[in-house]
Amino acid sequence: MDFTNPYIGAKRMRLEQHQLAQAIRLDMAAELDAINLYTTHVDSTDDPLIKAMIQHIVDEEKEHLAEFEQILFRLDQLQHDKVGGAQHEMEERKKAA
Repeated sequence: MDFTNPYIGAKRMRLEQHQLAQAIRLDMAAELDAINLYTTHVDSTDDPLIKAMIQHIVDEEKEHLAEFEQILFRLDQLQHDKVGGAQHEMEERKKAA
């Protein structure tokens, strides 16, 4: 199926790490869009079987997002470090609240 081949009309190339990180961020955005879209499908039906099947798909998309996040952390150390800083900041704010 040609429409799923990203190299139609272009030659295959290796990406630099920063380019792959950028591509992974786009993949993550697509996963978030899918999660949001599929969640609206879950919310729009009362059919328990359909609801369960679509929820399963939502859960898989969340797993994909987490996997892409791990790939991104391997490609971009600063991104990885910022997550740790944000977690620490959240804990400090919870203590202060």
